Amino acid sequence: MTGKVYFIGAGPGDPELLTIKAKEIIARADVIVYAGSLVNKKILSYALKGARLVNSASRNLQEIASEIITAARQDLTVARIHSGDPSMYGAIAEQITILEKENIPCEVIPGVSSVFAAAASCAIEYTLPEVTQTLILTRRTGRTPVPEKESLSSLAGHQASMAIFLSIGMIEETVKDLMAGGYPSETPVVVVYRASWPDEKCVKGTLATIAAKVMEEGIKRQALILVGEAVGRRVAEPSKLYAPDFSHGYRVARKNVREGMAVVAITRRGWHTGRKILGAIDDAVLFLPAKFREEVQEPRVSFYRDAMHEIEQLFKQYKRIILIMATGIAVRAIAPLLTSKWEDPAVVTMDDAGRNIISLLAGHWGGANELAEKLTHITGGNPVITTESDVMGFPSIDVIIKTLTAGTVPHNPVRIKEVQAAILEDQSVGFYPRELGLFRDMHGHPNIYFFDTIEDLMKSRCSAGVIVTHKAACSIQTDKKIICIHPRNLTVGIGCHKGISAQEIKRGIEEVFAQMDLSLSSIAKICSIAPKKDEKGLCDYANQNNISLEVFTAQEISRVGTVSPGSSYVREAMGVEGVAEPCAMLGAFGGKLLVRKIKLTHMTVAVAEISLKEIIQNSGETGDE
Repeated sequence: MTGKVYFIGAGPGDPELLTIKAKEIIARADVIVYAGSLVNKKILSYALKGARLVNSASRNLQEIASEIITAARQDLTVARIHSGDPSMYGAIAEQITILEKENIPCEVIPGVSSVFAAAASCAIEYTLPEVTQTLILTRRTGRTPVPEKESLSSLAGHQASMAIFLSIGMIEETVKDLMAGGYPSETPVVVVYRASWPDEKCVKGTLATIAAKVMEEGIKRQALILVGEAVGRRVAEPSKLYAPDFSHGYRVARKNVREGMAVVAITRRGWHTGRKILGAIDDAVLFLPAKFREEVQEPRVSFYRDAMHEIEQLFKQYKRIILIMATGIAVRAIAPLLTSKWEDPAVVTMDDAGRNIISLLAGHWGGANELAEKLTHITGGNPVITTESDVMGFPSIDVIIKTLTAGTVPHNPVRIKEVQAAILEDQSVGFYPRELGLFRDMHGHPNIYFFDTIEDLMKSRCSAGVIVTHKAACSIQTDKKIICIHPRNLTVGIGCHKGISAQEIKRGIEEVFAQMDLSLSSIAKICSIAPKKDEKGLCDYANQNNISLEVFTAQEISRVGTVSPGSSYVREAMGVEGVAEPCAMLGAFGGKLLVRKIKLTHMTVAVAEISLKEIIQNSGETGDE
């Protein structure tokens, strides 16, 4: 016998969600037995001309089995089409058992379940970090009983995401069971009617309101009930998969990395002030009490039950936090979470109307002062900034270091504090190089001096100083309070053989930098030609050292040219005279070439310098020179 039976998942309704394999089998099947109106008629249009089409809706199990067995014994191909995925409430186990007894071969072709189509229609993710990592697929007991240990009230105790099939006709009883089991009344619920069909409906509410809304819409069948915090939560803790501080086989972790802005409000008035901030700042997310869930429609909003717990979680995740609440509440919330000015996020607090905007934490390094100033343009309030350098109009060493090192935490915080104190106490403080005078608030102070060489600064009468250099040797024996800053302003151009390892690239760069007395801390980016953008060794080295990899086209490289003689090998392989030198200069925005290409075993290295003026002006920290 060559006949075979295929149990096919037709998906939730949209014919375009049919799998390629399912469509191919339907297109060659001699007999198609389909689950009535649950299967979109457009799917049947894929059938072979002359194929026998059998609607199983009015037939019992024996009648369906008889139809299938007869066709298979005639060496025909049978497509038994179920809605959704046949493994979920498809009743295929009993059919397969009959076929096995008759020695008729069969195969199951999976389909898209309505549980996933419903989630797609409403843009829901069932498993959110710090919310739930579990999805329960179940139904309420009805004409078909459910084991007592699997009752809705028992399963509700987990408070995980839950998708409830075949229960919409008992929505009121379902809600009662869920609440009796432990779901709070404000738990989000979404009812999706005929997911992916043209007449699909998506009704949102909470356990307290969903029954009335479903009845108002007249939904009595073919609907899925989705329950749980994840169902209504638009934003959650970020997935570990993409978190910068999480390592996996293709990415090395970047430690202590926070991103984005969290805005937390606790009152209705605060909510409306937070809404203004959302409209003005693209990466802001608004966090509101769960009691407002039913009223909020805008995106980038999440909900919490306990404000103190929520702030604790946000403190770990976000780079900037705005607390729309009394300062006393804000202080009590963040006080147990503080570590150091170099690690804590920027925290700004404001009253519900946004009239008084207080830079509360990480004013300079975290950027809370700058954020407070920005918020004044959004709410029309008054910034309250208490850092002494800002109040007195003096330059901030923190800001200088943060700007020049791209936020790299310094190794000598005590010395930084000493130099800042010297500035505030009107002691003579020197800066090298002179370009540092471009920073805001640098001029108009009789005790601040700028020098063209390090030697001139060291010979001066200044009691303290700031030296910015990419030279590795910066250990100066002196009684002066000196800070040495390695700016991230060197671009390393690399031409390399295919298959080079990250370890070899590391050794090569370290060799060149040691030879030229350059600081590895000053590397801002690795630059190469476009075909090398996926070169594993380059990508791995950049990721391991938190350095960007930037590539340029042959046309861009040709416009720059090389300083050193070109290479016939590179010309033939890449269509350019050289890679390392022009890429380094392109990465440095046309900056000075410090190191001409040095040939190593499997790579060439060149180094260019981004001017400090370029970095300062692009940072927006400039003042009048």
